[in-house]
Amino acid sequence: MSHLGRFLDRIRALFGRRALDADLDEEIRFHLEMEIEKHLRSGRDPAEARREALIAFGGVERFREGAREERGVRPLENLLQDARYAFRQLRKNPGFTLVATLTLALGIGATTVVFSVFNTVVLRPLPFEEAHRLVRIRELTPQGDPMSVSDANFLDFREQSHSFREMVAVFTRSLVLTREGEPVQVGGMAVTRGMFGMLGVTPTLGRDFVSGDFTHGGEPQAVLLGNGLWSRDFGADPTIVGQTVVLDGMARVVVGVLPPLDRPFRFDVWLPFVADPAFPRGDHRREVFARLGPGVTVDQARDELNSIQARLGEEYPVSNAGYQVWVRTFPEWLVGPQVTRIAEVLLGAVGLLLLLACVSVSNLLVARGTTRQREISLRAALGAARTRLLSQLLVESLILAGLGAAIGILLAYWALPVIQTLQSTPLPRLDQVSLDATVLAFATGATLLSALVFGLTPALQGSRTDLMELLRSGTRMVGGRSRRLRDGLVASQLSLAMILLVGAGLLVTSFLRMSSVDPGFDPDGVLLVQLSLPADRYPEMSPEVGDGYREILRAVEAVPGVSAAGATMASPITGNRPSNFVARSDRAGDQEDFLPIQFRAVTPGFFAAMGVPIQAGAVFDEVQTDALMEAALAGEPVAVPTVISRSLANRLWPDGDPVGETLIWGQPGGASMSVSGVAGDLLDLSFPMDPAPTVYLPHRFVAWPTMTLVIRATGSPVAMTSAVREAVWSVDRTLPVPQPSLMRDAMAGALAAPRLNMLLLGIFSGSALLLAAVALYGITAFAVSRRTREIGVRVALGAPERQVMGMALRHGFSVVFVGVGVGLVGAALLTRFMESLLFGVGAMDAFTYGGVAGLLGAVSLVATILPARKALKVDPTIALQAE
Repeated sequence: MSHLGRFLDRIRALFGRRALDADLDEEIRFHLEMEIEKHLRSGRDPAEARREALIAFGGVERFREGAREERGVRPLENLLQDARYAFRQLRKNPGFTLVATLTLALGIGATTVVFSVFNTVVLRPLPFEEAHRLVRIRELTPQGDPMSVSDANFLDFREQSHSFREMVAVFTRSLVLTREGEPVQVGGMAVTRGMFGMLGVTPTLGRDFVSGDFTHGGEPQAVLLGNGLWSRDFGADPTIVGQTVVLDGMARVVVGVLPPLDRPFRFDVWLPFVADPAFPRGDHRREVFARLGPGVTVDQARDELNSIQARLGEEYPVSNAGYQVWVRTFPEWLVGPQVTRIAEVLLGAVGLLLLLACVSVSNLLVARGTTRQREISLRAALGAARTRLLSQLLVESLILAGLGAAIGILLAYWALPVIQTLQSTPLPRLDQVSLDATVLAFATGATLLSALVFGLTPALQGSRTDLMELLRSGTRMVGGRSRRLRDGLVASQLSLAMILLVGAGLLVTSFLRMSSVDPGFDPDGVLLVQLSLPADRYPEMSPEVGDGYREILRAVEAVPGVSAAGATMASPITGNRPSNFVARSDRAGDQEDFLPIQFRAVTPGFFAAMGVPIQAGAVFDEVQTDALMEAALAGEPVAVPTVISRSLANRLWPDGDPVGETLIWGQPGGASMSVSGVAGDLLDLSFPMDPAPTVYLPHRFVAWPTMTLVIRATGSPVAMTSAVREAVWSVDRTLPVPQPSLMRDAMAGALAAPRLNMLLLGIFSGSALLLAAVALYGITAFAVSRRTREIGVRVALGAPERQVMGMALRHGFSVVFVGVGVGLVGAALLTRFMESLLFGVGAMDAFTYGGVAGLLGAVSLVATILPARKALKVDPTIALQAE
């Protein structure tokens, strides 16, 4: 059989299956194209040209049968056929497929990771029964500052209110667990009756506290173990209930084991306690939690507590006058607006990145569709309806999105363990982040939406065919609409990149200004060691506590390489915030005269160890404090020596010298304190905000059992950690001594949250910049390639290189100008939501906006110059032969 005969048999066999079979091979397509073009050039319309071409191949009747079969094909068969064809097309273009898939994987993967964090931290309900009905209660000072609740006020709130089903008070303790081997320091929480019933928590082993476990004034003997301690130190022993453990030298009976609890209720041991109504009403030490009664709102409960507080203010004006009550639900307290805003900003950033990835892939599809115009037009000429072409192009987009999603979810799976190691961030429940059903459903929705976003426009563009115009242009492709669409897409990419870059720039500027803030001390060469003295040998607030720390510090100071050592009750950078009020002795007649301050008990060596300068006066010394303590124990009135911070000195004595002056502590008629010195402001607890007014008290008078040793080394502090631990054990071998930490690490932890925000947004914006630059390079290279013949003519006629280069660059920079302009407007609108995350810089910082615009302009210049210079190197003879 002749070659022509075999060819005609293949045509007949093909049309016997289906007129638009996706298996139409290149040879048949070529011959059909030539025949259709011949009839079109003779003046026939596309439908008639198609008919005549098929008649010429002898397949008209079979074609009609195939067309009828095509109309009867079920949608599922069409879909499967489109999928097979799309896979073949993607396999034939591996470069395009790889770039598009990885671009989508970047966007979908980043979005999935951030949404998984957002879902766990913000959206997922707290693991407590009706968590939205649980509230935290605090007192508000007359100046509006929140404080803990005193024992007596808590008892009055609980007895006089009717808005709550339960109300409990708690406080934290650090205890020493004595077992075989090295003693262990454990964190504990003491709670009043009803704590776990209020939370809806049931022990996994044993029982809850019962009324017999609570004894007023005495040390309770019962203890509940936290799940972590039970698993870690007791090997998850199922027979632990009824056994005895020794905490702070006291034997306690284990009555139960609690299930795993989230922060802030993740403690090693739980102890029962009874609030003491005789405890000073002005001493605020307890955290109070409650469950709202049926039908009671937060506002109603707050109003009732404020009414009670007003009555207490009339009855106890010295301690309660002017105070109010602060009530927050658990979601508001544990998540809070700052955490929510961080999560929202990051989610918005990855949303922009995903949109930019979609626009990038859409641009690729538009460019690819331009090269496929001939193929698609001929398919239409062969009888394919536009809906059929549109369907096939959308299926191809969906497959691309599916491939990108698969890789993106895999990347997210690998990234989550890294995210979970960032426990120094303020995000709660970070260790519980996972790719659960909600996250996977979100990823699926993002994939489908992405396929629609990046696939619809190119599909509509590609399915719009004009075969006559195509054939009149010879082998050159028609692309005016495609060029305008690509320009618009690239401008959109530049706009999105601009928004992300401005956001990242603001966070970078904020972080740099945070890092450059002078903390008021020298953190280099400083070790931190937290100690807790057991209550059996060191009763709280007793002289034994002061003597114990004095001996420990003397032993540590004797370690070679230690230049200074001190201790503080509030760990620098990461400690708690004990607070009270002070007033000048000559202006202490009313509670409104008292200023809220932070305070901490310190030893005399604290200031030298921290590197905090004494700007006036002197630090109280051991001889002075010992003499005053003896006088106080003998019943003599004494004025406790104190060191105050410069910010407090400026507020109380703005025009005078405070050294030698007297302060009144707490409330009118409170204890007297003499100012012995003024220290520089220390940004430890409120880093990096403004320094809080602070009073430093001698530890001998406030013998806090849990202290942080601050040790300054002359050499490497890491090299002396073992020697420091041995020095502590030389005083008391039963003390648990945790591994010392570096002050530099503590400061790095304080900056972990802003650093994480900066890094993540920086990665997102860097990715956006890369995608936008590649797209800009692509459209410039495409535009130049379309004008290769024109450039050859100009060069051949002697046009200077600058003129030709300008012609090539003009198009690219018009797109850049539009994209940057729109991006600046978008950034100005969206970055206002970041203001609460910024320090020392405004959301409209002109330097940041100008720097980002300059960076984007520089990258755009490189992306447009490279293809333009490449075009100038083409031989004019070759260029003139180009189509």
